[in-house]
Amino acid sequence: MSTTPLVKLIKQRYQEYALISTLIETFIVISISVAYLTLGTALQDIVNGIIHSTFFRQRNNNCLPVQWQTEMREKIITNISTGILFGIIFLIAIFSLKSFITVMEKVSSFAMNTINILIFFMYIQSRRDKNSNVEIPLPMPKWMNLISYLLPVYFGFAVIYDGFLTITDYLESSKQHNKTLHALYSHQ
Repeated sequence: MSTTPLVKLIKQRYQEYALISTLIETFIVISISVAYLTLGTALQDIVNGIIHSTFFRQRNNNCLPVQWQTEMREKIITNISTGILFGIIFLIAIFSLKSFITVMEKVSSFAMNTINILIFFMYIQSRRDKNSNVEIPLPMPKWMNLISYLLPVYFGFAVIYDGFLTITDYLESSKQHNKTLHALYSHQ
């Protein structure tokens, strides 16, 4: 985003360096594509996990009819859901690059903090009685068990902070938008 004014300046005032502006734009496209694919992979895993645990965890559940409970149907539903989600993200990226970057920052921060809370629950689940007979090659010291309870507190505050920051950013942009509209209509 910070290179956009540079590209405009080069194109307007220094046309002999147009190749540099093209290289900068190429760099922007590559870096955004890498960010999109990196976070997209994690997002796809999350979507696949949600769909699998919601609809296909047990083969004889009541969520779907029996004829829909096959691996092929699961793949179709997962691919369609992922395609719709990525299509929405792609449309945001195409029509508003600034909004795309903002969404990427907010969603990735929120998702990573939420995942860390889920890791704590996985750790607690692994310490249950049914898993007590599993041999752990490098067990954690006992005092680490107490410290591990700080994880959901820390990342819980991070999730709350992400939500608060997102809401305040939205309200601030709404306020700016309303001021712009008010100024536009008051001059007419």
